Amino acid sequence: MCAKVVVDPLGLGTARYDSRPVMSNDPTKTLEALSAAWGVQTSYQAVGGQRCHASAEALVAVLRGLGCELRGPEDAAAALMERRRQLWSQVLPGVTVAWQGQSAEAQLRVAAPYASGTASCELALETGDSQSWAVDLAQLAVRAREVVDGVDVLHLALGLPAGLPTGYHQLTLSFGDCSATTEVFSAPVTAYGGGERERSWGAFVPLYALHTDETWGVGDFRALAEFSRWVARCGGQTVATLPLLASFLDEPFEPSPYSPVSRLFWNEVFLDVGSVPELSDCEEVREWLNSADFAGQREGLQARDRVDYRAVMELKRRALESLGAQLLSSGGARREAFERWVRADPRRRDYAQFRATVAAQGVGWTSWPERLRAGELQPGDWKSDEVHYHLYVQWLLDQQLAQLSGELDAAGVDLYLDLPVGCHGEGYDAFRYRDVFASGLEVGAPPDLFFRGGQSWGLPPLHPDRSRAQGHRYFRDTLAHHLGLAGRLRIDHIIGLARLYCVPSGFPATDGAFVRCPADEWFAALCIESHRHQARVVGENLGTVPPEIDEALQRHGIQGMYVAQLAVSEQGGRRLPRPKLGDQASLNNHDMPTLAAFERGDDIALQQRFAGLDPDAADHLREERQQSASTLRREVGAEPEAGPAATAVETAVAGYEWLGRSDAGLVLVNLEDLWGELEPQNVPGTSHLQNPNWQRKTRPSLQEIVEGPGPGLSLARTDRARRSSS
Repeated sequence: MCAKVVVDPLGLGTARYDSRPVMSNDPTKTLEALSAAWGVQTSYQAVGGQRCHASAEALVAVLRGLGCELRGPEDAAAALMERRRQLWSQVLPGVTVAWQGQSAEAQLRVAAPYASGTASCELALETGDSQSWAVDLAQLAVRAREVVDGVDVLHLALGLPAGLPTGYHQLTLSFGDCSATTEVFSAPVTAYGGGERERSWGAFVPLYALHTDETWGVGDFRALAEFSRWVARCGGQTVATLPLLASFLDEPFEPSPYSPVSRLFWNEVFLDVGSVPELSDCEEVREWLNSADFAGQREGLQARDRVDYRAVMELKRRALESLGAQLLSSGGARREAFERWVRADPRRRDYAQFRATVAAQGVGWTSWPERLRAGELQPGDWKSDEVHYHLYVQWLLDQQLAQLSGELDAAGVDLYLDLPVGCHGEGYDAFRYRDVFASGLEVGAPPDLFFRGGQSWGLPPLHPDRSRAQGHRYFRDTLAHHLGLAGRLRIDHIIGLARLYCVPSGFPATDGAFVRCPADEWFAALCIESHRHQARVVGENLGTVPPEIDEALQRHGIQGMYVAQLAVSEQGGRRLPRPKLGDQASLNNHDMPTLAAFERGDDIALQQRFAGLDPDAADHLREERQQSASTLRREVGAEPEAGPAATAVETAVAGYEWLGRSDAGLVLVNLEDLWGELEPQNVPGTSHLQNPNWQRKTRPSLQEIVEGPGPGLSLARTDRARRSSS
């Protein structure tokens, strides 16, 4: 059979398949070809090395979630021809990447009879300038050709001007009666700071876990500023925390920072109420804050070892609603500043109206009446004071975060934030930007040694085609939202820039498939935004990450991650590899057991309880764990030649000192290892209904951390190690 080389517009490179209609008597091959045309992988290599194949039912469901119209495998042949027509009819792709310093071209699809004559090109630059030129189509290089419906379609290389400024530009091509556009991402090859040698260190702690005599049962921005100043005094340059994004803390309720209502708005639970300017003029709130009622409620929340988000938010909201009303009644410069802020971005009012409608309905938007569910919100669907509340707290969040950023800059400390891989399916982003998300699919992870049933996180995945059609505007906006504040940003599950494991809703997590994503385009946006905001980027490349992801991180100057507990476990406990040059290095992360729990193997019992790990496998893991813990202690210099074994705290201090002497670019100290914490912050694969994830406070208060001798002396050893080997 004669095969044609077809350029894949999904950014997957080239694929070979027969250009003629696939015979209907071979439904398996037809479904595979259809899956390839939509960027869906029909199989993947599992952790153990075996090849796992997606079922036909799962492939059909994933394809339907992407917008392919088919009822079952029997419709695959017709659907394949329709997909091919859809692809070749796109004269220009939605996005074209122009890596700076390299020759760049746009891919032009033209039916052979029209591949001659002159075409006019106009490139509208983001700066407002423009460039125009003409091209002879007959002189353009043919990169590939295909036959669709008997039509010979040429893939021509349209060269782009050299030296384009960094940014997003629009190219319009016109010839005959045809006009087409593509958004040109002119991007630096490497992210900001990617070519620099770095030798720094920082500390990690979840903001919600910090507590002082002044906090209201959850950490706030004042506590984070105090913590950051202490890290700076110890010599650190970075303070890392978990996502600070808006969450559902009433109905619906989901406290996980990795399932946010929106990746474009912040979480008011972290506001420092005591520093809100309206407090000075609001006698009602001041009297309440000085009352025995308030003192009793706050003391009760402070005394708990876990954050009670509902109760905390109820307490803070009582004050914030009154302070917002004070602003409305006062007028003056702050009222004018607030109104200017609201007008500056229409999304702010839209977000507030969405949150107010959620409150009015009492359920997530997928359960709303049809008109509301379709996105048609109108006055009367919400209470106006609820809208004002959400506008007011987002305004305060912008102000307090800007102040925090300034204080950290003055202290010489970068705020290190985390961009979750997705958002809550009932949240604002899934509601308002539904056209860039795939419907009926959930992001997850395939089965592995620890979660043999796989994982489905309930997060809707971005749709590659639809995101591209909008120039990846939503993805770019989420990056800008974080990088406008953070000096360093971690991209959660960075494999998702290349492919996402998608589970059809209602299917078991074992029955999903990987969907390829426009990695080149998303990495280009990441590089552009990091330079615009002068912020470094880290990619979470842990677990089963294909080699091309690590290669892409290196090529684009994005820090990879080294985790000692994972590194020694992957070696079966026989050795502890050192971090690669420039990596971010730590002993563990927020999804792993603390070092003390790792040494005891506490996480293995949790895997038995929640992931169905069988007893024989658990016993084998415990044997390996003993070896891994011993090797880690020995390699970092904590295993004594004779005498009692090192404590977990001694191992942690030695471990971070060992990392400090390495070639890692950034050493990130998990503060909880410095007092031998045993409980994890999160057990992957479980929800807050199964396990108290994302709630545990630090054992010592912030005052005890800052004033006590232990953590400070431990960080001093890390600091000396970093400086002595620089």
